[in-house]
Amino acid sequence: MRAGCERSSVRNGRRPMPKPAVDRPPIDVTDIDLGGDVVIITDAAGTILDVNDAFVYVTGFSRQEAIGATPRLLSSGLQKSSTYEHLWTTVLAGEVWSGELVDRHRDGSLRTHRVTMTPTLDGNGHVTHITAVQRDLSTDLRRQTAVTGIGSLHTDWAGRCIYVDDEAARLLGRSADQLYADGWRERLNGNDAAATQEAINAAMESGREQSLDARTGTGTWLHLRITALREKDGTIQGTSWSLEDVTDLIDLHHRLSRRDALVTALLESHEDPVAVLSPDGIVIATNVAWSRARDGHPALAATTGDDLVERLRKLGEAGDTVAAGAARNITAQITGVPPIGATDKQLRATAIPSEDGGVVLRFPRGGPRDQPDGTD
Repeated sequence: MRAGCERSSVRNGRRPMPKPAVDRPPIDVTDIDLGGDVVIITDAAGTILDVNDAFVYVTGFSRQEAIGATPRLLSSGLQKSSTYEHLWTTVLAGEVWSGELVDRHRDGSLRTHRVTMTPTLDGNGHVTHITAVQRDLSTDLRRQTAVTGIGSLHTDWAGRCIYVDDEAARLLGRSADQLYADGWRERLNGNDAAATQEAINAAMESGREQSLDARTGTGTWLHLRITALREKDGTIQGTSWSLEDVTDLIDLHHRLSRRDALVTALLESHEDPVAVLSPDGIVIATNVAWSRARDGHPALAATTGDDLVERLRKLGEAGDTVAAGAARNITAQITGVPPIGATDKQLRATAIPSEDGGVVLRFPRGGPRDQPDGTD
């Protein structure tokens, strides 16, 4: 038994009233070892008759404190009353109930566990005792997080948080205690919180994973993957989330979007046909003038995604001297090596002075001429 688990028998100068005598449980569970799982036996009214040693270690309450009390001793107050109503209705009907609950340790900390409650029936089919087996989820889920580096959060069927690990709490900027129940909603922007609830509903209704990006009140962008939390029999009890900080990716996306918008604006500011090539000769952008000027030069037939340099080379090998000259011109700008042979002076090729590189192509006003300028 852990030190500090026993309560003083005198509090505030008053001795507590002795607990009423309780029925003996059908079995002695004191020494039952289920790999650290907690075992609690109650009568049909919910009065605790016995607990195993793991109960003392996991909850912090002694056997003396537990026996004669009810499971409310462990209540965190985070579950809705409807959850307990469904639990007791199921068990007293002689059926097994299983689900995730959040309980409070004797020291005030919260723990999440999966509990299976199995009723014992007499010869007449009446419930006489209930055996609850609790398996702690917090340790296993924290171990998973340590491996993946991604936060984990669970909700019940109503969208109330019943488990949150340290990484998810860090990403959401609050302690785990502040995120339980509906606390997680306060950490997301209003519209994003509503969108997340919609994703929860969709995951539970369809059984399919839902993904979305949500922003916290501190400006952090989180990528949420929400899946249905199923029991062994397939019953959906809630949702399981993975949370990942994607602020850098979102910021990069925004920067690229702004860059693309700037490139588009610059291209469209030219009345001349203009195209931008990647360092390997692929067309990555053109302006409207380029798209409209399809005649007069073999390069103008290229559209976004085409390997323009390769196309011009093949045309040159087939005898098109204009295409051959244009290919030499562009290649010289890409490689920085002076061309050997005639180049196409009507197509202006300019290297982009950046780490990414690339080439800007432009036909001056008046349109392309018919022949390359230069000699071998």
